[in-house]
Amino acid sequence: MPLSTGIPPNALVRSRHSKVPSSSAISLTFRARRAGDRASLRSTIENECFQTLTTKNTYVKPPCTNERSATLERRQTQWKRVALKRNDEERMADVATRHFIGNLSRIEIAEELGISRFKVARLLEQAIELGIVTIDIGLPGVVDLDLSIALQKRFGLKRAIAVMTPSPRPEVVQEALGRVGAQLLSEILVDGDVLGVTAGRTLSHMAHHIGEIARCEVVQLAGVAGPVRENGIDIVRRIALASGGNAYPIFAPLLVKDRATAIALRSDPVIHETFRRFDGVTKAVVAIGSWNPPDSQLYDNARNIGVLDDLLRRNVLAEVAATLLDSRGQEIDAVADRSVAISSAQLHAIPDVIGLAGGTLKAAAVRSAIDSGLVTSLVTDTGLAQRLLSQPA
Repeated sequence: MPLSTGIPPNALVRSRHSKVPSSSAISLTFRARRAGDRASLRSTIENECFQTLTTKNTYVKPPCTNERSATLERRQTQWKRVALKRNDEERMADVATRHFIGNLSRIEIAEELGISRFKVARLLEQAIELGIVTIDIGLPGVVDLDLSIALQKRFGLKRAIAVMTPSPRPEVVQEALGRVGAQLLSEILVDGDVLGVTAGRTLSHMAHHIGEIARCEVVQLAGVAGPVRENGIDIVRRIALASGGNAYPIFAPLLVKDRATAIALRSDPVIHETFRRFDGVTKAVVAIGSWNPPDSQLYDNARNIGVLDDLLRRNVLAEVAATLLDSRGQEIDAVADRSVAISSAQLHAIPDVIGLAGGTLKAAAVRSAIDSGLVTSLVTDTGLAQRLLSQPA
């Protein structure tokens, strides 16, 4: 194996301008590299040169200081990369996950972590440079056609899309379904449609990936129950901006403690204008909340106002907007008078209601929503699709 492989250029320069044999210069370079020390490099070279002068009475040109400094700088850069602490890599991965998957801005990340936005920018740049983050441009998701057709036929759905995802982790599934949901809307929406949406993490990803779509009104179908980035207001705003149509949000909680409060909120002029649009919705995209196991904004909302235990005693398993369902898809009339959302009858009247839900833990809730007839189409992942198909009819 040639010793010149991987040797810095200045090592070869020293051998050409010196009466010391090339092999000596090469060995010096590698001894210094193993030591990894500036003083070691200097003393080793000087000692070797001194021995040559005294034993052979020959002249050796001292190595160029500039060349040696340049070599050391290059090595120091390499040592810094090799010596990068594991917690620094973990910080880069954390920041990159928040930005690229969580859709947080650099300012939002800086506020959450207590660092400057410039530090966030540097961490993102380093994450890409070191390969912690890789960027691939390709199809938004791979659809399992056979599984999609089987799902559509089994449950009599208008359309079914089973998406293959690289991982079953919730954030990965939500991202993949959001991309496919956005693509689906770009294909089925036409000018003049009225699009209704609820809230949730998967719908938030969908809104983030919305590209060019037909001009349509966008109506929020249920009040606010979750974090800002996952609530219907932000989702309506993003989609309306993409379509160029009007947005009709609901600036109110999804569930309140009593009927009087709900009536007062529905009477608000802005909210009342949104409610007037419910009967005209032509297409809708809705989240499907699970109550067992719990994965629902309405579930959390019910707990916050102290009515969760009562609803669980009534065997609530799932919800769409504010319509509660049991394991057979039967509606449970428990919060209709205290909710600020579209009614069950109005949901049933929408020609095409697309359920956007993934993850095998939601299988029972999604089956309940399908059996209820509230959901006419489904975009899900292959894992949940297989779980649904394995259930008895």
